[in-house]
Amino acid sequence: MGSTATKVVGALVVATVALSTGSFWVGGWVEQVFRDSAAEAVRFGLKVTVIDYQRGVFGAVARTEVVFPSSGGDEPITVLFNHNIQHGPIPAFTAAAYIRSEPVLPEDSVEQISEILGGDPLVSEALAIDSTFAWGGGHRHRIILPKKFEATFNGDKESGVRVAWDGIDGEFSVHSGRERLKASIGIGSLSLVRNVNDKIQIDRAALNGEIRRDGNTLNIDTKFTANKIVAEGDVDKTIDKLAIDSQAGVADGALNLTVKLAVGEIVREAETRETINNGKMTLALENVDVGVLGVIFNAILQADDEQAALVVAQEQSVKLLQRQPVLSIKDASAHWPEGDIALDFRIGYVGTGETGQSILADTDLTSITADWQLSLPRPLAERFVGKQLYEDEIEANAFDDTEGESSDEPVRKPTKEQIDKQIASMIDNGILVENRGVLSLDAAFRKGELMLNGSSAPIESLLSLSPF
Repeated sequence: MGSTATKVVGALVVATVALSTGSFWVGGWVEQVFRDSAAEAVRFGLKVTVIDYQRGVFGAVARTEVVFPSSGGDEPITVLFNHNIQHGPIPAFTAAAYIRSEPVLPEDSVEQISEILGGDPLVSEALAIDSTFAWGGGHRHRIILPKKFEATFNGDKESGVRVAWDGIDGEFSVHSGRERLKASIGIGSLSLVRNVNDKIQIDRAALNGEIRRDGNTLNIDTKFTANKIVAEGDVDKTIDKLAIDSQAGVADGALNLTVKLAVGEIVREAETRETINNGKMTLALENVDVGVLGVIFNAILQADDEQAALVVAQEQSVKLLQRQPVLSIKDASAHWPEGDIALDFRIGYVGTGETGQSILADTDLTSITADWQLSLPRPLAERFVGKQLYEDEIEANAFDDTEGESSDEPVRKPTKEQIDKQIASMIDNGILVENRGVLSLDAAFRKGELMLNGSSAPIESLLSLSPF
């Protein structure tokens, strides 16, 4: 063999050894990242166990067992996944590894599920997850679902629930430090139909979320948008341009949550096409004990009967007061057919939380602070008052006083005179102030004393605010 041929063969041998060694090193690193990622799943409520991992030169195959938690005493759901892993020996690749994960479905269910999914694409392709692991340790996962889907569950088309979507896709990623997780899902259209009559149609929707952890502080941000939501049933409604933006932070066991809601238009398809435009509202919760909330939710989910759950919830809810929680509605406004309405509301607890056995009883009113500002046009106030009078009349006539049975007498809607009399009474008692056709309310509650529109008022006056 000539010297040139010898050099070529030697170079090939060296290259082969280098590639094999590099691949072995990368393969070991990828396996460790894979196992670490499986262990990290417990932080998100899942238990993932790597039951098999076989490494090759340029890839690997693995199998995991994923246990999904359940509620209400049901058994956890366990699903097996097969993973096909590809990795390279050199960092010239755009990622350290690519993984295709597919669920292991029982043979007797493959045909049934394939039929539900329409048979195209195949079951494995329709339920697969494509993952990319970066050299820095972060990873991104894309959930592969059929672009078009339609199936009926719990019955036939007349009695069951029909689910259909078109153009749905989801993805989530984990930062290299595993302290940040991002997820997103996009929907072209989604419809849910129950018993033929009740239907919800969602068009061009997106849900994005991010979870960040910094030491003992956890932050969760989510945003949901939908171009249009149509609900058909007893009262048909159409919602255009809906956006719900929330920020939640948990530090030292306390939850602070802010939810901002905005809607372009709401149309009620009733006797008249009543339209509400440019609605917005910010809901805020402050100083809420997440540990107590967890105990309450678990009690509700696991209780054998509603009464037992209510008792536990009431007993535990007393502890919520110890952090002096606050509930507020800020900058709420909307344009109704009668005009614009605006509302601000805040209620907080400033006591020690020693209220006895229930948050609903034994609560010292001096430990509660509240503020309430409201303005609305008189025609809208007349509508609200009229509706309240009508509902009160229905409740009053629900049972006959002498016989104890339901009354057959028809309930008539209140007259304009009755409504005007009720509003005039609220104005005379200082509950409402009228100025150029606009009714307003400014209420404050401090140390057991109620102030209405700048004047002291008895606490009983709060009962007169029920229409608003």
